[in-house]
Amino acid sequence: MTANITTIKDELDGIFSEYNQIFAGRPRATRDASILSNIIERLESAIGEAKGLANGDSTLADTLKTADENLDRYLDELQAIRNIQGDSRVVFAAELAGQANRIFDRYQRNYAGADRGSRDVLKLNEMADELVGIEDKMAQLVKAGVDAAKTDRNIVKEQLALYRKEIANIKEAHISGTNPEKVDRYAQLANDQFRLYRVHFSGKGRPSRRIELLERMKSNLKTYRRYMNDLKKSGFHNDMNNKNIGVIDANIDMYTTEMKEIAKAKAEIPVKDLSGNLGGAANELFEMYRESFAGKDRGTVELELIGDLCDGLYNIVVQMREISNAIDIEANDANLKIVEENLTSYENEYRAIKEAQEGK
Repeated sequence: MTANITTIKDELDGIFSEYNQIFAGRPRATRDASILSNIIERLESAIGEAKGLANGDSTLADTLKTADENLDRYLDELQAIRNIQGDSRVVFAAELAGQANRIFDRYQRNYAGADRGSRDVLKLNEMADELVGIEDKMAQLVKAGVDAAKTDRNIVKEQLALYRKEIANIKEAHISGTNPEKVDRYAQLANDQFRLYRVHFSGKGRPSRRIELLERMKSNLKTYRRYMNDLKKSGFHNDMNNKNIGVIDANIDMYTTEMKEIAKAKAEIPVKDLSGNLGGAANELFEMYRESFAGKDRGTVELELIGDLCDGLYNIVVQMREISNAIDIEANDANLKIVEENLTSYENEYRAIKEAQEGK
């Protein structure tokens, strides 16, 4: 009987954990009621099995008490989810809030507390542009009487103002300092773009790659090359700076060629297949997460890697959403929700890992 009791306890703990991961603290308007219904069915079944095992034995008393309390809570939550999802506009408002929160996560991960001179200004500009689109949709919902969007819209507007101010500060930081400091700074900024290429493009299937990211990287390199040339024109001579200009030239040419190849690869497959390709790319990132982070000590895992996984999922989300906005593909819509859920979880895990490692 002990082994059976242990098994049922593990089953119940697994159900509780699943609920906490998918529903606890998440906006009801974006939750899948069918998933919670399934959790409730499994919990009811497990409770019945546990009561049969107990048969007067007090070993499962506390576990059954918790299970009964959770069942009542899950049933209440299911009804609340169904009630709030009765208004599609409220659901849309929650989806927009989720998109905004993921942008806020990216900002915290890439900019908060970082040396401005080392930051990617075009990435932040891209994030600000996304917030403009989200704020515009929220404004329309507010105008339509969706009160749930008012507070979220104000937060988005505040963050947008912050990002715009930070963009100006980063641009100023890029051109500040002594000439030797600028040489090192521009070299590192360029190296950051080269690293992005290695992480997100090198050896990857072209149909799932995001052209806009490569275009942004190319534009950044052009800016850094201009900064380096300005140093030369000012009369400052530095062999490393001159060499770096040549390296940037070569990479700009490579990125230009690769952009054409990616565009060609995307054009040669149907949209439905492209959607499936993106789903496959997401699965590769999920597997990398499981191998490198699931069940591992947060104090010993690689913080930079999970940041890369977040960025990789973001690039997939953007492309899946573009497909979703253009054409109705049920599998793509389902995959988009899954990838967005995992992206939120990975961003949360990034913060937890960072906190664990900074606390050492």
